[in-house]
Order: sequence, then structure tokens, then C-alpha cells
Amino acid sequence: MEVSTTIMKYLVKGNRVLTTENWEEQNTIIKKQRNEKGELEEIKEIRTVEEFAKKHGWTVVDKKPEILTLKETKLSLENEKEQILSWLRENDWKVNKVVLSEWEATDPRWVEYKEQRAVKRARLDKIKEALGI
Repeated sequence: MEVSTTIMKYLVKGNRVLTTENWEEQNTIIKKQRNEKGELEEIKEIRTVEEFAKKHGWTVVDKKPEILTLKETKLSLENEKEQILSWLRENDWKVNKVVLSEWEATDPRWVEYKEQRAVKRARLDKIKEALGI
């Protein structure tokens, strides 16, 4: 059983990033050549990361590039924002309970809603600020 360790590298060109995950699968070149007996045989050749980078003007780095980290952070904040907005939509009916006097202002459900809403609104404001919205 053959065990190999792959060290993840990143190729960077401006704002574009490629990873070396599955590099061998994507960069295997199969050449057909005649052997000494005159039979066709396939030769597999794997292009190295460094060869590819040099040929196409990419820079090879070992750690995750900042642009990739920023994209992941932005995506995470966008997802959290959507979860908060969803919670606000799903719970907006509770305001009507107080307005229509079905619940008292001291009702534990209303008090809990106001507390949760304050926390979620504060977090939403911080997310919007971080995203520049």
C-alpha cells in the first residue's frame, strides 16, 4: 500500500488563486511513444507546480493567501447576516402580539424576544460595518 503526503501550495496571480489540491489528477500529461519493440506505450508525466507557475506567470506560496482568507471571511459574514435576517423575519409576528395586547409588556416570551433581538441587531450592525454595507 503506497502512502503519499501532499503539501498544499497555492498559486497566486493578482486576485486569482489556484490550489494544488488534486494537482496530479489535473496536470497529468499522457504521451504516446514507441518502445524498442515498436509498440505504442503510454507515458504519464506530471507537470510540477513550479513548472506550471513559471510558464504561466503565477507565484507559488505555501500558506493560504490573504485574498483567499478575506473571501472566506466575507462569505462567512454574509452567511451569518442571512441567518440573522431569517431569524428576524421568522419572529416579527411577536411584535403584533404586544401591539394587539395579546401579550403584556412583561410577558416572558416578549422579554426574551427583545433580549434576543437586541443581541442579533447588534451583531447585524457589526457585520454590516465589516462588509461596508
